[in-house]
Amino acid sequence: HSRLILFLQQSSVEWASSLWLNVVQEVDPTFQRTVFVASKFDNRLKEFAERWEVDKYLAATGYLPPKVRPFFVALPK
Repeated sequence: HSRLILFLQQSSVEWASSLWLNVVQEVDPTFQRTVFVASKFDNRLKEFAERWEVDKYLAATGYLPPKVRPFFVALPK
């Protein structure tokens, strides 16, 4: 297992509706070789009204194991 999987999707996609999450899990069931990156996070931040909403999204609770921490990126315009 010397390869990594880079899972990249836009932050606007909800974890629950991610079409590729199940595909990645078939290849890497424990997500030990997968790096999760959500792009355009600056756009997503505008949708949150409360801090707990941000925390819940960042944790990906219920979609990723507790020890798997996704990365969130925003590129300056």
